[in-house]
Amino acid sequence: MTMVHPLVPDPRACITVKGMNAILMPTWCRKALAVIKTKLREEGRGSRKVVVASAYFPCDSQNPPPTAEAQGLIQHCQKARLMLIIGCNANLYHTAWGALTSTAGAKHC
Repeated sequence: MTMVHPLVPDPRACITVKGMNAILMPTWCRKALAVIKTKLREEGRGSRKVVVASAYFPCDSQNPPPTAEAQGLIQHCQKARLMLIIGCNANLYHTAWGALTSTAGAKHC
């Protein structure tokens, strides 16, 4: 099942879930951020609540990654003591990675 907030138009991030129970966290979902909560089994410890996010970091952003939305989620998980796993699409061309000019590959991103 692909999870994305139904009220977010033209999403750039989603999460596909198979074989586990997951709850969409709509409070944190945005066009470039999809967030779910699930439980993962830990050997010898039972299960643990985990937040999983898929984030898109646009190459034309004026601010370096992570986005303000992703930073807010990170802070929320730290305060709530929730494990957080973030997978992201970090574009090839971004000044945060030290890029000074666009490359041919970056122009196709």
